[in-house]
Amino acid sequence: MKPSRIIRRTHRIVLPAAAAMAMAMGIGRFCFTPILPMMQEQAGLSPAEGAQLATGNYAGYLIGAVLALACPAAASTSALYRTWITVQVASLAAMPLTTAVPVWAAARLLSGISSALVFIAIAGSIAACLSNRPQHIAGWVYGGIGGGIALSGALVLSVESLENWAATWWFCAGAASVLGALAWTLHLGTSSTEPQQGRHPVRPESQATPRRTGFAALVLSYFLEGLGYIIAGTFLVALIRETSPAWLGSSVWILVGLAALPSSVLYGRFTQSYPTASIMRLALLLQAAGMVLPAVAPGAWSAITAGLIFGGTFQGITTLAVAAGSQLQVPRSAATLTIAFSAGQLLGPVAAAPFLSHGYAAALGCGAATVALAAIPTLLIRYKQSHNRMNRAPHPSTAGK
Repeated sequence: MKPSRIIRRTHRIVLPAAAAMAMAMGIGRFCFTPILPMMQEQAGLSPAEGAQLATGNYAGYLIGAVLALACPAAASTSALYRTWITVQVASLAAMPLTTAVPVWAAARLLSGISSALVFIAIAGSIAACLSNRPQHIAGWVYGGIGGGIALSGALVLSVESLENWAATWWFCAGAASVLGALAWTLHLGTSSTEPQQGRHPVRPESQATPRRTGFAALVLSYFLEGLGYIIAGTFLVALIRETSPAWLGSSVWILVGLAALPSSVLYGRFTQSYPTASIMRLALLLQAAGMVLPAVAPGAWSAITAGLIFGGTFQGITTLAVAAGSQLQVPRSAATLTIAFSAGQLLGPVAAAPFLSHGYAAALGCGAATVALAAIPTLLIRYKQSHNRMNRAPHPSTAGK
């Protein structure tokens, strides 16, 4: 096949797939973070109720991940993939229609379910369609998550002057519908998007020798990362708005997205020279430092630095964890990591709730301590250096944010 034709085919996959990631994850899951302070100020949402809404979304994500594992067709057919896009947009549009917390919780639950299923559908599709492409191409698909986060932050910042929390949800729903229209053009599977010749054979996992101890350590580390990072993912903007001008919170969220956009590509390149577990350990410690920074040193520069560190690590850690699971050669490692991470982030807001009575700084400190603790189990991860390559390692096909 001519190179020009391969490039065109790749673009027809990458662009709608990245749009789907931006819609389902960047906006669908994470727009709640910059909108939360406005809902508290204008709609009377309490910190505890905010934590409940966040927990509902994370519970939905766990349900979606389990559904995809129990019924693979839910995340592998074009018709259902488009159904989840529609559900995501509808869940966002439902938020400004009421001030009833139970309805908000139901909408966030549906948003979480559809986010997980769209994410898994896209990841599975590009794993099949781009397996014989350079690793960084698929990395840009996952970068769509960062692009969506940056877009949601920009939308909230542009609407803040109206002092209308409902308008922010309408704007986010509108942006999601545009991205959803772009994502709609993607056909799942390989027959309609990419030829199968030239694909590299995959070594059956049954032929590998599992590194059980190392994988147990990886699962524990990834569970703790899910539990700790989601506290910052939920309350970082609220903390910054408490100690800085209101506009800075949404601005920092834009930086989070921009920093996350290239992180999967960059971390993939780092692992070509250094052990994956070592890079993951450093990323976890760096993330913990970034999370606690605005809590111990309030101010504009610490807020900006925290946003860049958080954005530059959370998506990369997912990529590293799934790559480490692949290197350890444990069957269904990505599926197991998905459940562990989802369970952790489901418990995160619940664990943070007792600290919220003392302010968001205490909650962020709890999250930072948990993420730092997650670095310890990575010391037990061992594998042959020859396996330490991500050029052909699977991307986080199910271990999403």
